[in-house]
Amino acid sequence: MALADGDRAAAEAAARDLAAGIADTPALFAALLAARADVPSVFAFFHDPVVVDRAHRLGLGGRLDCRLGGRLTADYGAPVVVAARVERLTDGRFVNRGPMQTNMPIALGRTAVLEIEGIRVIVSENSWAANDPASLDFTRLPYRFAPL
Repeated sequence: MALADGDRAAAEAAARDLAAGIADTPALFAALLAARADVPSVFAFFHDPVVVDRAHRLGLGGRLDCRLGGRLTADYGAPVVVAARVERLTDGRFVNRGPMQTNMPIALGRTAVLEIEGIRVIVSENSWAANDPASLDFTRLPYRFAPL
């Protein structure tokens, strides 16, 4: 996947909980892995309390094999089997900065940022829409919004 210079962030719209999504749809993530993006990428996000718990138990730098997506239903694709490294751990709390739901506090529960083949993947205990820049800011990952 050859893109213009700059970091990229991908939010899986089919997983958006405000649109009745479940933050468990693997199709976009599977495509991103298959494309072998040549720019830093962030995927937001999967809702998987078990993976988050494993990551927190392992701690920073820990390695785990897991399945992402397809946990609740196979309707949106099969789970993606990955080997991941725990890059960041957070409490999943942030405040939306707008333009939607400005100043609304959000609590995703514990989160883990997993590094998988150069892609940072945010996994959370709770599901919420990644519809605000703060939904990536709280991870302290470098990114810029840019057209894919």
